[in-house]
Amino acid sequence: MKTTSEALFATWYSAVILRCLLVGLIGVIVQPVAAETKSGSLMTAPRNIVFIMLDDADYFDFGFTNQTLKSPDIVTPNIDRLRAGGRLMTQYYCASSICSPTRASILTGNNPIQHGATEAWVTSERVSQAEPGMTGLPRHIPQLGSAMKLQGLRTAHFGKWHVGFHRPEFRPDALGWDHYLVHFFPKSHSKDNWTGRFRFITEDEVYVRKVDNLDSYFAEQVRKFIAASVARNERFCVNFWPLTPHKPWAVPKDFDNSTTKFDLHSDRGKLMAMMNVLDRDIGLIVDQLTELGIIDETLIMVTSDNGGQSSVQHPEHLRGAKASLFEGGISVPLVAHWPAAIEAGSENDSLFLSYDLMPTLVDLLKGDPSVMYSSIDGRSKAAALTSNVVLSHEPVVWQLAGGPRRIENERSLRYFAYRDGDHKLVKVRRYDDLTQPNAYLLFDVANDRVESKKLNRTEPELLDVMKREMLSMRKSRSRFDDVPEVIETRSHTMQFDPRLDVNSKDMTLTMTISVPDKLSKTQNIFWRPGAQRLVLTPDGQLRWRLLGMSKRRKRNSSVLVAPSIKPGEHEVVLRIGGWKTDMVRAELVVDGKVVDQLDQPQAPSPMLTIRHSARETILGDQAIKLSAVRYYNNYFYDDELSP
Repeated sequence: MKTTSEALFATWYSAVILRCLLVGLIGVIVQPVAAETKSGSLMTAPRNIVFIMLDDADYFDFGFTNQTLKSPDIVTPNIDRLRAGGRLMTQYYCASSICSPTRASILTGNNPIQHGATEAWVTSERVSQAEPGMTGLPRHIPQLGSAMKLQGLRTAHFGKWHVGFHRPEFRPDALGWDHYLVHFFPKSHSKDNWTGRFRFITEDEVYVRKVDNLDSYFAEQVRKFIAASVARNERFCVNFWPLTPHKPWAVPKDFDNSTTKFDLHSDRGKLMAMMNVLDRDIGLIVDQLTELGIIDETLIMVTSDNGGQSSVQHPEHLRGAKASLFEGGISVPLVAHWPAAIEAGSENDSLFLSYDLMPTLVDLLKGDPSVMYSSIDGRSKAAALTSNVVLSHEPVVWQLAGGPRRIENERSLRYFAYRDGDHKLVKVRRYDDLTQPNAYLLFDVANDRVESKKLNRTEPELLDVMKREMLSMRKSRSRFDDVPEVIETRSHTMQFDPRLDVNSKDMTLTMTISVPDKLSKTQNIFWRPGAQRLVLTPDGQLRWRLLGMSKRRKRNSSVLVAPSIKPGEHEVVLRIGGWKTDMVRAELVVDGKVVDQLDQPQAPSPMLTIRHSARETILGDQAIKLSAVRYYNNYFYDDELSP
C-alpha cells in the first residue's frame, strides 16, 4: 500500500509522463540511453545505494585529502579505500554551508532558497509544537525517498534528519522512507558527548537506549537493515547521516589511541578520534557488502553537509569555514564507489551540487530524471560519475541569513555567493552592499581555489554583470511560480505548503492594487488563516494583521495600517524579516514608502515569530484587482525589487 507521499509523488510523476505523451515524447521517456562501463560493456543500474553524509566534516578531514597537506593528521583508511576504488568529484558543492539547507536540497532536488532555508531548521525550543504548520518539506514536490521507491528500492534513513519533525507529514516515513531511525537528546543527557542515553524514534516506536557511541549504534542498525533486505532479496537505498564530526567534540568511548597517537586534549584531536571511529564503522558496512557478495553492484557515496567549524579546521584549510560562503564552507569531497561502472582512482571536474544528487540517482537507476526538471533545480550528473565527460552546469546561487540576531545595519548581515563557470562572486558578511563597494569579492575559483586573488579591479564589467545575475537568480529561486500575476473579480487559493511558513524565515509579497472608487464591503487582499491577513476597508484603509508568538510562548498580535489611500493603482509591499533568535520585523510599504511597521525590540513581550498556518492561502476578492503579484520566501529591499 502506498503512503500519502508516494501517492502524491506517483500522481505528479504520472501527470508529467501524460503531458509528454501528448506532445509525442514518450519515446524519449521509455528508452533509457545505454552507457558504457570502464571496460566498455553496457552498464547496468546499481542494485543498491548507500549514501553516507557526515556532519561538519571539512574538506581536509578525510584521509585522502588530508594527506595532500604539508602536515597531515587525519587517519581514515576505510574511506580512503573507497576513494582509491572509486571516483572523486573535485568540484562538488553543498547547497549551503550549514546543515538544514543542504539536507533539504538533497531530499528535494531544489536549491534551499526555494524553501526559505537560509538558517538551521527551527526546533521546538523556539516555537511550541502545538502551533499549526511548523517548518518541514512539502510532500507534493519530488522527494528522494519517494523517487527511490518508484525505482523499486526499499528505503531507509538512519541518523540526523534536521529538516522538520513536528508534524507527521514532515517525518521520513511520510516522505518516502520505509524505515527510519533518528535520535533526540533526553532531558537527562548533558549534550557534551555522544555516549549515554538517547531517545530514538522510528516509524513504529519511541524508545530510550544507552549507547557507547551514537554513530556506531546507527551504523549497526544500517548493517541490520542491509542484512534483512538481502535476506528478502530486496534492493535497497540507505541514507546513513552520522553526527560525526559535529560538536560536541568528544573522544568516543571505545577509541584506541595506541597507534594513532592523537592529542586528545585538543578539540582537533578529539575530532580526529571521532573521524577514526566513524571510519571504522563505515569499514564494517563495506566489509558486510563484500561478504554478502553485493559490493560490485552497490553504489556507495561519501560526502559532508558543509565545511568544518573554524575552531577545529586543519591550519591549511580552504578560505572560510562552516557558515561561510567561501570555499571552506561549501566545498567538500564527494566520493562515489561502484566497481561495476566507476573506474578506480578516477576523478571528474564537473560542477556538482548537492541538489543534483536526486536526479543523478534516478538516472543511474534507469529512470528518467527529466520528468522532474520542471519542479526541481537539480540536474543529472550520472555521466560525470561513469564516464570521462565534464558536464556543464547552470549558474549557482547561495544565500545565508547571515546571523541569528539583528544588528544596527541589518542589510550588512546578508551573505550571498554566486558561481558562473570559472568565476565566483561573494557578498561578504558585515558589509552593506548598498553603501560599501568592497562588499563584493570576485574570484576565478577554477584557478584560485583558495580565493586569494580578488579580480574586482581587473574585471569591473564582469563584477557588475555577476552582481545583477546573482540578484536575478535569488529572486527567481525564491519566488512561488503558482501565484498568478493578475487576480481579478475572484480569489486565488494556494494549497498548504510549508515553504510559505515564515517563522524565522523571510517573506516579501509585492503587488499592484487597483482601488475602486467605491467599496461596499471589506475586500481580502492576502489571507493565511491563523497567521496573517491584509484587507482593504470601504474607507480605503489597508490593514495587515499579524498573529505571532512571544519569547514566553504567549500569543500576541499586531495590526499595521496604511491610512486611507485614494482610488487608483498603488504598489504595495509586505515584508517580513526573521531571525533565528531575535524579534521579527514586518513592514507595510505603499508606493515606495514604509507607512507602518512592526519593530518592537524594546517591548515587554515582543513578537518573536509569526504564527504558522496549515490552511490554504487566499489572494484577492470579488471587487478588487491585483496585478504584478510576486510572492517570495525571501526579504528584498526596494532597490532589489526594482526592474
